[in-house]
Amino acid sequence: MNDSLRRTLWISRVTFLEAVRQRFFAFLLLLGAAMVLSSVSLRVFDFGHGELKFIADFGFGGMFFFGSVLAVVMTAQLFFSEIDNKTALTLLAKPLSRAEFLLGKFCGAWAVLGVFIVVLAGLQGIVLWAREQELIALAEQSGKLPATFSVGGLGQLILMQWLRLGVVIAIVLAISALARTYSA
Repeated sequence: MNDSLRRTLWISRVTFLEAVRQRFFAFLLLLGAAMVLSSVSLRVFDFGHGELKFIADFGFGGMFFFGSVLAVVMTAQLFFSEIDNKTALTLLAKPLSRAEFLLGKFCGAWAVLGVFIVVLAGLQGIVLWAREQELIALAEQSGKLPATFSVGGLGQLILMQWLRLGVVIAIVLAISALARTYSA
């Protein structure tokens, strides 16, 4: 394996482990899970749209909101803690380029958000599947066509959420790197 790739993966792994150990990650994961689960009880506010669509939109909206908060706060905190603790100076004095450092930080933070999205989307899928089964049973009794959701569509939404949050991380890292460069 290339030395540059190895160093980048090492920074990524350390960033991932450091971020997962933070209480803020667990707090937002619980808050996001609560929002996904509460979408079933708030389905009366569907505003004329399908019930499953409302549950999915509400859950994925909460996922993006809490994921964005996590991306901004976690990425900035991890980046500036490296600077403040002088760990970054020690790392950059070795044969580690700035690009490897930033790419490692990006990949580590993006992996954390991948875990965040997969956990919440898995919970969202369970909620949607359970409600779909209830709606199918009700539709069979009344003779109507039941509403369904697509697992493939859920997978596409997971990927899109993860990519959107990757853009947020990239913007935060770019601003953090530039802010530190111009303030020094």
